[in-house]
Amino acid sequence: QQQQQQQQAVEGFVQQQSQQQQQQHQQQQQPLQQSLSSDDSSTTAPPQQRIVTNTEVSVSGTDSADIVMINMTIVAGTTSKVSFPFNLVHDTAENVSYEMVQELNLYDPESKIVQTLQRCLDAFQSSREGNQQQQQQQQQQQ
Repeated sequence: QQQQQQQQAVEGFVQQQSQQQQQQHQQQQQPLQQSLSSDDSSTTAPPQQRIVTNTEVSVSGTDSADIVMINMTIVAGTTSKVSFPFNLVHDTAENVSYEMVQELNLYDPESKIVQTLQRCLDAFQSSREGNQQQQQQQQQQQ
C-alpha cells in the first residue's frame, strides 16, 4: 500500500511537471506566432535598412545620344546624393532603382525611387524629342 502511494505520488509529480513544461512551451511559442502573423512590412524597414521618404532627380544630356547623367538626391534618414550615367537603350528605371536600393541599403516600399526616376526620364525623353522636331522644322524652313 505504501509502494502504491509512492508510485501515485511519483506519477502525479511527473504529470504536474509535464503540464508545466507544456505551458512554458506554449507561452514561449505565443510571441513567436504573434510576430509571424503581424504584417508591419509596410511601415517598418527590415533591420539595418533606411526607409526612403523623399527623392529628387535631375537629368542632363551628354555627348552621346544614348547616355544621360542622372543626379539623384535620396532622403532616407540621411541624405544621399548619387550621380551616374544612364544608358537610355540598355538601362531601365526599375533595374537602376533596384541596384541603388541594394547598394545604399534602402527600404523603398512605395517605389519612390523608380517612380521619380521614370517620371524624370520620361520628361527628358519628351523634351529631347520636342527639341529634335523643332530642329528638323527649322532645317526644313531654311
